[in-house]
Amino acid sequence: MTSGEAGPTMSTQVSTGLPRERDLGSTATLRFEVLGPVRAWHGDTELDLGSPQQRAVLAVLLLSQGWQVPMDVLVDAIWGEDPPRAAAGTVRTYISRIRRCLDQATGNRATELLSSIGDGYALAPGSVTVDIDLFTRHVADAHEARSRADTALAAALLREALGLWRGMPLAGIQGPYADSQRTRLAELRMAATEDRLAMDIESGGELAAIAELRTLLDEYPLREKLSELLMLGLYRAGRQADALAVFGDMRRLLRDELGIDPGPALRDMHERILRADTGLAGVPGVTAAPAAPAPSGVPAQLPPAHPDFTGRAETHDEIVAALTAGEDAPVVTITGMPGIGKTALSVQAAHAARDSFPDGQLYAGLGAATGAPADPVVVLGGFLRALGHVSVPAGQEELTEACRAAMAGRRILIVLDDAHDTAQVNTLLTAIGGCAVIVTTQRHMIGLCGARRFEIAGLRPDESLRLLERIVGERRLAAEPAAARAVVTACAGHPIAVTVAGARLATRPGWQVAAMVSQLKEELTQPEITHPDCVLVEAPFELAHRRLGKAEAFLFRQAATSDSPEISVAAAAALLDLPASRALALLESIADSHLIEAGAFGSYRYDPLVKIHAGRMALEVDGLPRCESSRELLDRHARGEGFPAWLSGATDRPGVAAPVGQ
Repeated sequence: MTSGEAGPTMSTQVSTGLPRERDLGSTATLRFEVLGPVRAWHGDTELDLGSPQQRAVLAVLLLSQGWQVPMDVLVDAIWGEDPPRAAAGTVRTYISRIRRCLDQATGNRATELLSSIGDGYALAPGSVTVDIDLFTRHVADAHEARSRADTALAAALLREALGLWRGMPLAGIQGPYADSQRTRLAELRMAATEDRLAMDIESGGELAAIAELRTLLDEYPLREKLSELLMLGLYRAGRQADALAVFGDMRRLLRDELGIDPGPALRDMHERILRADTGLAGVPGVTAAPAAPAPSGVPAQLPPAHPDFTGRAETHDEIVAALTAGEDAPVVTITGMPGIGKTALSVQAAHAARDSFPDGQLYAGLGAATGAPADPVVVLGGFLRALGHVSVPAGQEELTEACRAAMAGRRILIVLDDAHDTAQVNTLLTAIGGCAVIVTTQRHMIGLCGARRFEIAGLRPDESLRLLERIVGERRLAAEPAAARAVVTACAGHPIAVTVAGARLATRPGWQVAAMVSQLKEELTQPEITHPDCVLVEAPFELAHRRLGKAEAFLFRQAATSDSPEISVAAAAALLDLPASRALALLESIADSHLIEAGAFGSYRYDPLVKIHAGRMALEVDGLPRCESSRELLDRHARGEGFPAWLSGATDRPGVAAPVGQ
């Protein structure tokens, strides 16, 4: 159902047979709706809630789920940054009128229902039935049913939850508060819709889901989860080519509209379809059971462990030991270059340690790679809901206190994936202290006191060969052992590169492995990407490059124009025409992002695949003349011939603009 359609009213929603109202005595017949125009009923009689601004005051109270709302919040919600002089008095007038309306419906119990607390007001928790609370409860019940492998009931509960919507939430109410709440509620609705479609596909209803997903994508073309589900539905319907075409369409759209590539989940679906992952093949009409059903109130949010996870055994075991050693609050950080397998290792270790955490496992992606870091308030709210809390406070301090109380004395393992910075993580640790935590991050986080740090590099050649063997098959690689070694050498220890190369071989059974070697060598020497699979390999590097400052990004690109895999502080200073101390600071910052590796003091080295990407970006962003000039300078430096006269300022640099971002 799209946002413009009208759904059935609350009184007609009885499809699951669940209780529709709490057992609250005579006031339980008070029903409020915010998932559409703000309306109220006592029994079958609709109440007159007054003007739009008066309804706005009531909406704020209803959405606060029993928490006290201060006067300044109410004023700001109605008038924003330009309230009238008598705003507080006007709010009190609205409260008085709302109470009068409730008195008429409940027999003078309004003050009991809508109480004054400090300088604000609150609706007594559980005193009325609100459609958003029913929606939230049905969604939670659906997730619980899904954990028991009852996909049919879960889908029915989600349909009932979605049936509570009657168009645009808070319709008719203006102002920034209403706009922000509409955005939040719309996101909840879309998440529930995606969950319901996923369950439809799990239950063998992919054909109906495909049609609905295409309609939704017309309305929300940039929503990657919809494309991911459409790809899965098409693949299960035997339409592999159409599923891959959806990925291509989304990738082009994201690049054209936002200049970014698809996120990890969509890329993972693409990779799994390319290698014909048997885990994607559903049986029509059969409900798929979840990997690890969890009892009610015990969250099990860990993503599935990667079926082809290979290598890193020693590091994996050390992480598991650190998590289960009996410390009160072990914190483990996993750092490494983009795309090197930090998330896969963290999830693998978390699954290995999960039996030591019987009170549940929580997971949150913190969004560093996307450039839109997750708000700790949103993350903590999600954790509370996963722990069974329907009412979640809105403020950070209240959320922190609620999380501490919810997790106190419990053995919970939390994975914070793709952290942005120390401040983001420390804010979360303040609320979840006492739990075991794994943090994955591209940048070093020096400010995490007491953390056990693990830095991972690429796979060893033998580990890369085992990974390739798992994808392609032992017999095929045994027939061409030298070519197999050449493939993994070209992939430079990057799990995603080995996976992509293996998937290409697995889907082309007529190819010799040696032919793959020739193709890889050709692709790696080109100044631009010539095969779509290379986009998957280079996407993490591109995202990391975009997070650099201008001067850092320029240095990262231009230092790669040389044939040498290394860049020295002296060469960087010459390249940027900056003092050595400033060049060193820029190189250190790039190294902290794991896009280059620090060697002996004053020297830094590129990973082979990162250097190829940086060189391609240099041509694309800075242009050929700039790259040729940088290459000439760096080659002179490598030969020990000194620098051209224009570097010292004696003459102008011939025909080349000065470096950007200095």
